[in-house]
Amino acid sequence: MACGFRPLRRQAYAEAAKWNLATPIPANIAGMKVSGAAPDSSTPKLVFAALDATAAQHIEPAFAEAGHAVVSNSSAFRMAEDVPLIIPEVNGDHVPLIKRRSGTRTTVASW
Repeated sequence: MACGFRPLRRQAYAEAAKWNLATPIPANIAGMKVSGAAPDSSTPKLVFAALDATAAQHIEPAFAEAGHAVVSNSSAFRMAEDVPLIIPEVNGDHVPLIKRRSGTRTTVASW
């Protein structure tokens, strides 16, 4: 995956992520358990995503198609006609669009 995060099973963050900083991974972060980015029965119905646009193009629709509301800051769907662009300070009154669109691919909302 282009985003540098490749957990296929539940594993330690240090094993799953490509660490790019010059400083070592802090021990409390290195040992955190992470799972693959795929919806399952334990996934909350509201997902906040902060992914690279390339990763978001594949991961976010999978969650939306599985019935999850996805709020994303990725540019991947920002200009899509069927995706509400919500900027709370500007059009916060559009938040109910997320609930009305639940269960469709267009659940992805950007800010």
